[in-house]
Amino acid sequence: HIVQGRMAAAISIWSAYGQRWPKRIVTRWKGSTGAGKIWPHAKLRLGQPSALRTIHLMNQKLLLSNRILLAASAERGQPFLARTRAFARAFKTVDENSAVSVDQTPHGRAVIATRPFTTGDAVMHLEGVILTSPSRYTLQVGCTEHLAPTPGNPDPPWVCMNHSFTPTVHLQLRSSGGGGVHAVAVAIADIAEGDEIVFDYTFTEWELAEPFQCVHTGRVVEGFKALSLDERKERLHLAFPHIRQMHEKEMQATCND
Repeated sequence: HIVQGRMAAAISIWSAYGQRWPKRIVTRWKGSTGAGKIWPHAKLRLGQPSALRTIHLMNQKLLLSNRILLAASAERGQPFLARTRAFARAFKTVDENSAVSVDQTPHGRAVIATRPFTTGDAVMHLEGVILTSPSRYTLQVGCTEHLAPTPGNPDPPWVCMNHSFTPTVHLQLRSSGGGGVHAVAVAIADIAEGDEIVFDYTFTEWELAEPFQCVHTGRVVEGFKALSLDERKERLHLAFPHIRQMHEKEMQATCND
């Protein structure tokens, strides 16, 4: 699938260029990879049709396809980069969760970084379907809306992200096509390869369907609703919009009583 997807993306740019890659791009690639190591096997010649050169590249060195796409986009501008990304999405050549893995730990499954991240980096995307009832494996995205894995992908990496009161990522809500929503896990500190990706459940969950004991602090995690007023004030500015809305509604009801 990776080969087919990257070939499709590369050939889309090739089609836009015509029959040959620009000489300056080929020269740039040769300079960056070493003419005596990879290129003899790829059989690159400026007079050879681009489709054949692309096929050789895919067979000999998958990673070179990334250089092809980036260099071609840089030569011809943003429309080509956007087209490449569209092909990548269509063929799933860019695995949004490829920078993380799900590993077994003494406390159960966990999401582990497979490469370093710096503060502000998007670490992974959380996508699925909207349900009206919460479960152990849903993410609350509205007052009565909960993001759940899709039937076709019932066990995505994001359902294995554990809770921590000292998180490494913060979730941000994004709008999706058709009025849907998804979330993005953004690093709030530098993350090293091998670090666990964790977030604070109280930023998203008003009341957990299945409360549990935090393995790090021993506290029972029940959701934002169970926090003290001081803890709520500390977290409110980072909480999801529905958490702020439900907090305000509860405060108003308390004042009216």
